[in-house]
Amino acid sequence: MTVPIPVEFAGTSVGNGVFDPALRLITQISLAGTSVGNGSCVLTQSDVPGAFADIAVVPYGPSVYPDPAFTHVTSGVYRPGGTGDTVGQWKRLSLSLTVPNSEYVPGPMGRIYGIFDQARLGVTSSNMAVNETQQLAYVQFEKTPPGSDLDTNQFGSNLFTLEQASYEGRMLYEPVGGAGETSYMTFSRTTERASCGAFSGKFVYQSPPPTNSYTAVQNFGTYPNLLARRQTYADVKYRAFTTDDALPGTTPSTDVGGTPVAAPATLTLRPLQAAFVRVEPGVTYQAQISAAAEVAGQQFQCAILRYDASFNLIGTYAAGSAVTTAGGFKWQQASAQLLMEDTAVWAAVVPRVTSGGASRFVFFTDEHRIWIPSTLATKKNSASPARSWQPPRQLVLKLRATRLNLVKNPSFQNSVWGWNQVKDPSLTAALTLVSGGGIVGNAASFSITTAPTATLINGLSPRTGVTTVTGQSALITRLKPSTVYTASLYVKPVASSVPITIWAHNGDQLVRGTSSPIFDPTGNTTWYRLAVTFKTSPTFGGDGAISLGYAADDVASVYSAIQPGTNDAVWAQVDQAPVAEPNWSQSIPYTASARVQYNGLLWESVVANGPYANIGPITFYYDHFLLEEADKVAPYFDGNNPSGDYMWEGTPGDSRSHYYRGKRVNQYRLDQIIQRQLGVGASYRIVYASAP
Repeated sequence: MTVPIPVEFAGTSVGNGVFDPALRLITQISLAGTSVGNGSCVLTQSDVPGAFADIAVVPYGPSVYPDPAFTHVTSGVYRPGGTGDTVGQWKRLSLSLTVPNSEYVPGPMGRIYGIFDQARLGVTSSNMAVNETQQLAYVQFEKTPPGSDLDTNQFGSNLFTLEQASYEGRMLYEPVGGAGETSYMTFSRTTERASCGAFSGKFVYQSPPPTNSYTAVQNFGTYPNLLARRQTYADVKYRAFTTDDALPGTTPSTDVGGTPVAAPATLTLRPLQAAFVRVEPGVTYQAQISAAAEVAGQQFQCAILRYDASFNLIGTYAAGSAVTTAGGFKWQQASAQLLMEDTAVWAAVVPRVTSGGASRFVFFTDEHRIWIPSTLATKKNSASPARSWQPPRQLVLKLRATRLNLVKNPSFQNSVWGWNQVKDPSLTAALTLVSGGGIVGNAASFSITTAPTATLINGLSPRTGVTTVTGQSALITRLKPSTVYTASLYVKPVASSVPITIWAHNGDQLVRGTSSPIFDPTGNTTWYRLAVTFKTSPTFGGDGAISLGYAADDVASVYSAIQPGTNDAVWAQVDQAPVAEPNWSQSIPYTASARVQYNGLLWESVVANGPYANIGPITFYYDHFLLEEADKVAPYFDGNNPSGDYMWEGTPGDSRSHYYRGKRVNQYRLDQIIQRQLGVGASYRIVYASAP
């Protein structure tokens, strides 16, 4: 708003002469004290552009705007209010104007003004009655985006960030198909092809090989999804090996291979939550995406996904016109336009490509775009081009934490979500929440009432225990490829003396961590911290897979024939001569504290051991799960630590935890630095505990 400076005239001020623009003279006047005069004031103006760059006197009237800034406006359209406006009702006023984008250099005068970087708005009210009140609110000044409309063919400002719009930073999308065939899909960052920048996203659907020969299946076994799932030859949906190409040590078969699994009709992507952009209900948005397909003749569309405030998908998707793929990995663009629903809060843009039912299909995608069409699109019906009012721009500073616990449910504050059982299908186990049973607060419990020892050692599962959930409800997300991480968990053996071990899956193989000791768990109250350090593979998918439980070899180390003297954790030598104790036998199961003779020495069993047919109950508690980008174990923390330095990213107990060392003091210092650097009136916001 322009506030005029009060000026009082009295007396007569007379001036004569002609203003000569050729004079190389800029007059600087300094006034002090009081100037009094009476008479008339003659208003004048100059025809030299830029003459009133710093101060101007202009006529005043209801149809003239007296703001000196308008001296340099080269064109303008004003949409004022009128005398007939309804009293007590808000009226939106607007103007569109253009300012010079060049310097004015009038010959020998030199430069008078340059390219502008500041502006000022003013409001003029005419014919106001005595005691009348007018209110102003929601002032907005913005550069009209070029947009893509009837008059221009350019993009508006992309609402996606660089990471959301491209693959230069990290992966924010997952492959999606029909039924269970998602396991044959991969989606990865690649530099093989790119529409813009260095990276693009590569979508591959690869059905198992058309023959079930040993060589084909062996080669297919290197496919990342099968390797990660530990699938064997029998898992690839084929009956037998072909003649003369059998698995070594087996009898060849004359059976032929099965039929390749056809790709779902449509291949698309599922955006992670970090790929969402906030949208406004009732506003029209345009979107575009680029794709390059290997096969010609398929249909490619740009799809807009909408979500409500709770991140629930609204309907299915809204797609634009289909584009027929040219093949040969030629980059093409598909677009869509949509009026956002009343419940829409978030949106994402993904490709949809028909596969033609092929058993192998490859395409690249890049340049996810979404924008609001240019406001100039409304100028044909003389409407105001002003967009709906938006909050003023802010400088948003997202501060990265000193440490980040990537586990979303680290201490079972609310439930035991995020975990699955790992066991032989014949066993019955329970995964429960133990209220108040943790180090602080709750703990999770895994238990089996009784189990055949042979099943634990030689069953279908080499591990018995729990593992983290991956996929849609993953407990750990956004792990980066080729990065070192350390995971740690506290465990308390409650029943069974078998050691408990932690593992991590790095994308290629299991990495074994530390184990709890063998001991008599009777009345035990000891928590042991287990840890594993691992480096993710170059093609790692993002979701962390950490397992905890009993390994088959650890079960065998206790519940098999353990000779005295081979394991001090099972048998301890007694410092006295044997009397009438029985000799040790490999066929006898021993209870804790049992004494035997062996090699002329007296031994006492530390724990129950030997060839028990069944063992149980098997129970352990676990708590305080920490996983962070580090090469060694560090002290545990979560958002509940009693200090302002610790924060939850989202829901307390069910989200990642952030630690900011010296947060209070450092924020004060940061505030002072920012305020000294920003211009007057600029705003900023410091964001803590944002998603990595």
